[in-house]
Amino acid sequence: LLEKAGMVQRSPLRRGMATYWFLKGEKQVGQNCSSTT
Repeated sequence: LLEKAGMVQRSPLRRGMATYWFLKGEKQVGQNCSSTT
């Protein structure tokens, strides 16, 4: 996990992609939670 964070910090593009996938994952988690409740 730390290695990934280091790679992300080194590359702005990777950082943007990581943020994009992170937000996408958060959105999916939110949808799953709301659908289960």
